[in-house]
Amino acid sequence: MSKQNIILNTLCTAALIIGWAGILFVSFFLLVFSPMFTSLGNGILVNITAIIYILVFVLPILFRKRITKYFSLPLSFLIFTIISVVLVGSILAIAKGYISDFSQEKWGKYESLRIYMIDDLEEEHGIVGKTEKEVLELLGEPMYNYGNETIIRYEYYAGDGIDSYYYEIVFENGIAKDTTFAQH
Repeated sequence: MSKQNIILNTLCTAALIIGWAGILFVSFFLLVFSPMFTSLGNGILVNITAIIYILVFVLPILFRKRITKYFSLPLSFLIFTIISVVLVGSILAIAKGYISDFSQEKWGKYESLRIYMIDDLEEEHGIVGKTEKEVLELLGEPMYNYGNETIIRYEYYAGDGIDSYYYEIVFENGIAKDTTFAQH
């Protein structure tokens, strides 16, 4: 192999490692700062994800000589990245499945994740048609309530995006007539 080919091969491998590390780094921070990851289990998902990403980054580098006996270095990076995506995706799916099932306990405990519970809340408990008293027993006190004698609106904090999301329930003569999302 000529000196030029060795240099070119080294540069390509370095570019691959830097690109691969950049993808892992960006995806890790997108996941870690998601409200679901930071809210559930006092941040345990963040720790598990960090460990997976550290292993995915470090293992191919530590064992590159042993790995390159069986696979090319780019293929080993691809294999480790696929494994990490599957593991982290599975963790995220399990967490979302857990949090999307409405319960009064989770509604009170995970205020920033309420947005994931609302579909189940409406399917299982049918907010429209309930009285104000029934809604208060189910969801607790709203963050905001305003209106007049016949139409009242309750707003429950549901999570953050660019602005905060609120789950809004409109009562007409004491009966829930409509629900919607609002952003402030």
